[in-house]
Amino acid sequence: MQKTWFSLFLLSAWLFSASWLAAQAESSFPGMGTVTGSQVNIRARPGTSFENLGSFNQGTRLMVVSRLEDWYEVRLPETVHGWVTADTLDENNVVQKEPCRLHAGPGLVFSAFAKAGKGVKLEVLEVLENWRRVKVPPEATAWVNAAYVALDQPAEPTATAAAEQPAAEAAKWAAEKARQEAELAKAKAEADRIAALAKAEAERAAQGKHAAAEAETKRQAAELQAKMQAEAAAKAKEAAKEAEAKRIEAERLAREQADAAAKAVQAANAAEIVKAAEEKRLAAELKAKEDAIAAAKEAEELRLAAEKKLKEEETKAVEAAKAAEAARLAAEQKVKEEKAKAAEAAKAAEAARLAAEKKAKEEEAKAIAIAKAAEEARLAAEQKAKEEETRRLAAEQKLKEEAEKAEAKAKEAEAARLAAEEARRAAEQKAKEEEARLKAAAKEAEERRLAAEQKIKEEEAKAAAAVKAAEEAATRRAAAEAARLEQEKKARAEAEAAELKAKEEAAKAKEEEERLAKEAAARSKAVGEPGLPKMAQHSGRVISLQRNATPEATHVLCEVTNRGPVPICYLRSQHLDLNQWEGADVIVTGRDVKPPAWRLPLIHVLGIQKTQ
Repeated sequence: MQKTWFSLFLLSAWLFSASWLAAQAESSFPGMGTVTGSQVNIRARPGTSFENLGSFNQGTRLMVVSRLEDWYEVRLPETVHGWVTADTLDENNVVQKEPCRLHAGPGLVFSAFAKAGKGVKLEVLEVLENWRRVKVPPEATAWVNAAYVALDQPAEPTATAAAEQPAAEAAKWAAEKARQEAELAKAKAEADRIAALAKAEAERAAQGKHAAAEAETKRQAAELQAKMQAEAAAKAKEAAKEAEAKRIEAERLAREQADAAAKAVQAANAAEIVKAAEEKRLAAELKAKEDAIAAAKEAEELRLAAEKKLKEEETKAVEAAKAAEAARLAAEQKVKEEKAKAAEAAKAAEAARLAAEKKAKEEEAKAIAIAKAAEEARLAAEQKAKEEETRRLAAEQKLKEEAEKAEAKAKEAEAARLAAEEARRAAEQKAKEEEARLKAAAKEAEERRLAAEQKIKEEEAKAAAAVKAAEEAATRRAAAEAARLEQEKKARAEAEAAELKAKEEAAKAKEEEERLAKEAAARSKAVGEPGLPKMAQHSGRVISLQRNATPEATHVLCEVTNRGPVPICYLRSQHLDLNQWEGADVIVTGRDVKPPAWRLPLIHVLGIQKTQ
């Protein structure tokens, strides 16, 4: 009995879906459209609560497959991916098991939005346990909000095509009529099949097995069949009325389009088009009338047959009522048993659902844990990168400071080098100037010496002239001159030796002077005495004081002028033999120790050398 009711329910659902599909046949889908929103989300199902699979940019062209309320079903781009279970694919990623559903995420808790047929090869992008992320197949679809998609408008008919529309409309309605007839035939065949099943079950009930239930089922099946036939007849009448209305509308459109065509083309061609359109319209009208009459007649015959059969079945049902009452208790017992089985099956299904939900929650928790670990790893990496950046900046700052310090030291060293170079140049310049001055003084001294020698020669000539008569004096002078020359030669050799010795003694004197200076400095520091006198340097000719010599001064340094020698300073030395330098033009270096009440300075000679 339950099986029969289920069959009747399926038949009703089929008829409803057939009617709905017939109503949808007039829609403009599939068709092209353009995305008008900036970022239009793609949903797995028609609703904002379902998963977001991606988005369309503004201006994107797309194929619209169907419409459900405020949502369009559209073809998906290659950028959208889905997840399938691994057991639906073989080793080559070809679908081997159906159904192969594409889910919005790696889990059964995510919505399934498309299917892949058996034998289709999918491109695997990612593997996650028992799930594979793949590119969607070309026929896959999902949903977008219809408010953000503008469908393309169909092109307006031209003058040439206008005349062909009545025939096209007639053909369309003929096809629609044929389709409805096919649906009625299918419904009739299904009703006959159900009636046969009901009859067979009634026969088994007559034999004592479920008689009452099967009789009731048969009666209900007959009622349903009669009702369906009546509905089919009503639909046929409505279809005939609708066909007539559309025929009239097609006739009106044909007249309007014929008028438009008559204005757009030549008169002869327009007449032919109008004539052909009128012939097609009349043929379509005649065919539609014939089809409507035939459908109404057939529907009436079916209704009468159903009523007759229903009466026969009611008679048989009354006869079987007594047996049905006896079988009712057995049927109720069987229903109870089936209800118990159904309860057990529901319990098992609930347990399976709970297990599936538990597994889904575990997978979700695992995914959350993986995401959390990934987030923690990302934060740790960012923290480490920040610390590395801080250390790098500190190192750069330290290197910059060290570089600045090194640069400052280099500048200071360069400034010191330049200052030392400047001081060296100044010292060299001063030495050159001093050397030039000494050369000039030596030259002047030489000139004075030559002038003195010239004067001596002149005086000697005068003396020779005065004492020319005295030959003895001349002889002595000649001997004296020879002795002088010899002495001068010897004096030159001695002077050179003395000069060498003077250099050695000057070095010793310098060392002694430094030693004495250190001792004097130490002594002055200890007892508070003044330090050594300052150094001085003079040039001139060394002349012996002879009888006027004292322990403080033994020689005098004179500047030779045209008027004679002019004293510069007195000389004394404890380390040098000044007698060897008598009559020589020299440069002396020593301490200036001018005694009190002395008119000229007193030089303690530490070094002496001839002028060039």
